[in-house]
Order: sequence, then C-alpha cells, then structure tokens
Amino acid sequence: MPAPSLRPGDPPASGRIRALKALRPALTAHCRGLAFVARTEEALHSGQALWGCPTTATQHADEARAWARARVEA
Repeated sequence: MPAPSLRPGDPPASGRIRALKALRPALTAHCRGLAFVARTEEALHSGQALWGCPTTATQHADEARAWARARVEA
C-alpha cells in the first residue's frame, strides 16, 4: 500500500483511508487476495468488504504464501 498522503490538520487515519479508496477499484478488478503477516491477527480482520478482494491474516509467512498460492492456482 502506498504511503498515505497527509494534509495539514487531517487526523492520521484520513490519509490511509484516501489511499485505500484509491486502491480498492484495482484490487476488486485484479487481486486474487491479500495475505497479511503480522504478530497478532486481531487488527487484521478487515476482510473483503474493506479491501475489495479476499483476505487472510496469519502470524506465519509460510501460511500466507500457501494461501496466496492456492488463490492463484484456483
């Protein structure tokens, strides 16, 4: 995801929201899925409604790769 563009006086999240809105049409049209790798899965349960494509979250890169591979091969 590109770095968010912040405008003076904007709350920190507003730049990320603008960046996501700009990316979502292309993700919906072209993306087979997004695999997030992070220490905790709690913050990553945003799902398809937010990103515009299937998502998964895991704490292990190998699991993320396997999920992504299965999405591409399907």
